[in-house]
Amino acid sequence: MVIYVDMDNTLCDTYKAIESYANEYYDLGITIYRERLFRNRTIPILVNCGTSEKLANEIRNSIGNDLDYWAERIQIAEGARDIMRFLCKNHQVHIATSTFLIEGFACMNGKVLWLKKNLPFYNIKNTIYTNFKYNLIGDMLIDDVSVQVEGFRGRKIIRDFPYNRGYTGCDVRFNEWTDENFVEFITSLQKN
Repeated sequence: MVIYVDMDNTLCDTYKAIESYANEYYDLGITIYRERLFRNRTIPILVNCGTSEKLANEIRNSIGNDLDYWAERIQIAEGARDIMRFLCKNHQVHIATSTFLIEGFACMNGKVLWLKKNLPFYNIKNTIYTNFKYNLIGDMLIDDVSVQVEGFRGRKIIRDFPYNRGYTGCDVRFNEWTDENFVEFITSLQKN
């Protein structure tokens, strides 16, 4: 099977890194609660925590150009490494991720470093940078953004967040990579 996996808020918990970054470099003292993520964009997430739109924009631009943020600060989601190891061993896996900021070369390079550090078994040459994942051709897409999943022609797997709960057309919905039903679904996939 050809399987595409999104990075931000799917394979890793990007929103937690946004919180950490904003608190360390901007001394905001904010907490971003997963259950309050009604938008999947950095600026609305920060504005929802009480920052001004101007400051949220500044933080977003700073994040987009900070290699350390992408390479070191973002943590892999619990259980994701084991599932990805299984998928990479048995299927053709591509990380399909957006570039965050079009001009954010630190983002692109940082994501490569992150993948090498967190998924050393993954073939880095299979990484695809795109904001249009629904155009990819394959058997499955694992993502958190309903617009990306909605137009995809294969199986649609969605990591559950408040901002995607209105979408009901997915084949599987999971909260964490360790969810028993999700693990059973993944391990039941036929090998290539």
